[in-house]
Amino acid sequence: MWLASRIERSTALRVLSERECRHLQARGEERFSVDVERSTGRGDRRRWPDLVLEKAGRRVAVEIEFAPKGSGRLGAIVDAYLQSIAFGEVRFLVSHPATARRLARIVQAETVSTQTRELFPIRGPTVVVSPWTGASAGERAAVQLAIDRAADDQR
Repeated sequence: MWLASRIERSTALRVLSERECRHLQARGEERFSVDVERSTGRGDRRRWPDLVLEKAGRRVAVEIEFAPKGSGRLGAIVDAYLQSIAFGEVRFLVSHPATARRLARIVQAETVSTQTRELFPIRGPTVVVSPWTGASAGERAAVQLAIDRAADDQR
């Protein structure tokens, strides 16, 4: 994946692919997956980030969202990450403005839900929705505008 190569060449971050994460977790070394508890209709209960970035004990999950997913599935994925202590941040890179706006709304709603759900809620990761880095400047601007509008919708 060109994004992983680009990050490895330009930073001092440790970059792990989904495949590498699966291998390390299977060996019992570290936890990289999150458990999706709500039914998503696909039967998969474990979610693996597309990339994991690490530096100085801080771990960031990167989810690349090109394929459309239903709101229920996206909500379940966001909720799974928010329930996890494996990551300090989860960054969704989105290529389509409508998906970005919907995902940003879901992140806001799930974050509030997670924080109010339990008597002593776990401080989960920060979840960020950002434009896909490989998109054109115009596409990135359109996605960022959709994210900003979702934030405005909540005010």
